[in-house]
Amino acid sequence: MAKLYYQSKSYCECETILKKMIQRNPSDIIPSFNLALCLQSKSIDVLNKDFRAVKETRKTIQNLELAKKIFSGIINCQSKMGCLMSSNCKEEKLAHKKEAHSRILKIADERLFFIKDTLTNSEKYLQHDIAQEQKANERIEENKKKIREIEEQERLKIEEENQKKAEEIRERDQIALHEDGLVEKMAKEWAEEELKK
Repeated sequence: MAKLYYQSKSYCECETILKKMIQRNPSDIIPSFNLALCLQSKSIDVLNKDFRAVKETRKTIQNLELAKKIFSGIINCQSKMGCLMSSNCKEEKLAHKKEAHSRILKIADERLFFIKDTLTNSEKYLQHDIAQEQKANERIEENKKKIREIEEQERLKIEEENQKKAEEIRERDQIALHEDGLVEKMAKEWAEEELKK
C-alpha cells in the first residue's frame, strides 16, 4: 500500500502507513528508509511549486530535517546491520540482505547530501515565500479597499437616485394638489354661476 501511494504521489497516505509500520517494528530499517524517501520526495514536490504558503514551506523544512535525521541514523548504524540479520539465515538470503543493505546505505548517503544542500538553501525559499505571501496579502487588502470604495460609490449613487425620486414624487404631489385646488376653485365658481342663473 505504501509503495502504491508513493508511486501515485499520495505522500501523506504513504507517510501514515510507514509510520504505523515503524511503530510495529522499530528495529526494521526498511520502513524508516522509505519514510525518509517519502518525506524528501514530498518536500521536492512542494519546493517545485510556483507558489507555496509560508506554513507549507516551514512544514517542508521540518520534513527535510526529519529525513536528514533518518538517513544519518541509517548511515551511523551500518555496523549494526549485520547484527540485525538472523544468524540462521541461508547464505544466499544473507548475501541478498547484505546487498540490499549496502544499496540502502548508498542511496541514504546520496540523499543525505542532497537534503543537506536543500536545507542550506531552505532559508532563501522561506524568505522568498514570506515576501510572496506578504505581497499577496497586500493585494488582497488593496482589493478589499477597492471593493469598499466601489460599494460606497454605489451606495451614494443609490442614495442620490432615491433622493431624486423622492423629490420628483414631492413635486408631482405638489402639482397634483395645486391642480386639485384649481379644479375645486373652478367647480366652486361654476356652482356660484349656476346659482346666479
